Amino acid sequence: MKDKIVINEIFISFEGEGPFVGMKTLFVRLAGCPLRCYWCDTEYALEMIGTTHNIDELANKILDLAHKNNVDKMNLTGGDPLMQLNEVRLLCEKLKGNSRNNDEYIPLYLESSCYSSYAMSVLLPFIDYMKVEFKLPSSKAMKNMDALINEEIKSLQLVYTSHNIINYYIKIIVSEKEDYDDINMIFKRMNSLSKDVNNDKRFLGVYIQPEYRSLKKFTMQDYNRFYDTAKQYFDVVRILPQVHKMLLLE
Repeated sequence: MKDKIVINEIFISFEGEGPFVGMKTLFVRLAGCPLRCYWCDTEYALEMIGTTHNIDELANKILDLAHKNNVDKMNLTGGDPLMQLNEVRLLCEKLKGNSRNNDEYIPLYLESSCYSSYAMSVLLPFIDYMKVEFKLPSSKAMKNMDALINEEIKSLQLVYTSHNIINYYIKIIVSEKEDYDDINMIFKRMNSLSKDVNNDKRFLGVYIQPEYRSLKKFTMQDYNRFYDTAKQYFDVVRILPQVHKMLLLE
């Protein structure tokens, strides 16, 4: 039913990734994801298993929790929110509309693997903050990684050309020393898009995130390779691990 949505969990914590690290956040974890990254740290949310909610009631609950707990933003995460596209669109519509009627507006943040540029186009009108994640072949996210990368590039193009005020960034998880070759391959395929994005004031940079269980693999030389490879294409590049895991927060 379109007025029902499956949620894995709702919790409040501190953002541990990307340019918004340290911000108090209300996380709404959607159930279901079509990808199977071998290093996934939320495997419990991959299947469509969770609590079924009425969308109106859920939106009211989320807004109530967000305002009572003084959060900086509301994250729709997963799994992957795109798996329940129509339901998530309805939820976004209610969160965006109702939140704007309050004295203190709370931004809406979308976390997605961007595996469907069409689904991204449906949700972008409601989004304030956006992560465009590029999965490297080493993730083993799906059999046709070429098709996935194409959708991710299209999604970045959609965010860039959007007229909405969306603050966005690129995230790449590295898990192997040789990943810099694939970072170069992906950015090379963007052609002139990277130059356009660099000039967009809404763009917050490229964040290269070492996979947490792989941290001991990497040396300073490895991080330099990742950084220098991305820096060929983008002005702002950061190497940043998952800070919430270092704070022992999940």
